[in-house]
Amino acid sequence: MDMELLGTIEPGNGAAADRKEWIAVIAAHSFLSPGQPQQGVNPFTREPLTYKPAPDYALIIVDGAKVGAIHWAMDDSRRLVLWSIPTARIQVIDTAQDVASRLGWHLLLSKPA
Repeated sequence: MDMELLGTIEPGNGAAADRKEWIAVIAAHSFLSPGQPQQGVNPFTREPLTYKPAPDYALIIVDGAKVGAIHWAMDDSRRLVLWSIPTARIQVIDTAQDVASRLGWHLLLSKPA
C-alpha cells in the first residue's frame, strides 16, 4: 500500500489526551483497526520473524479496504501522524477529523484537501 503523508493530529491548548487515550480510540472507532502482525525475515539471521505493530498504530479501513494509517509520533512528541493512499484522501481526512474531535485535538494538514 503506497501512502502519502497528509499531516498530523495535535493537542490543542489544555488538551490532556495521551497515548493510552489514543489506543482506546483505536479500539472504539469503527474505521480504525489495530495493525496486524506480519511475517518477514530477520535481516541479520535470515530466520523467519513475526513483526508486531505498536499498539499505537492504526489502519484506516473504509468499505473493507485499507486506505490509510494513523500512528503516535515516533519521537513521542504527543502527536499523531496521518497517512493516506492518494485516492482516499477525503475519507481519511474525515476519519482524522473525527479522531481529533474525540481526543480534543486538531488536524493539521500538510497540503490542502
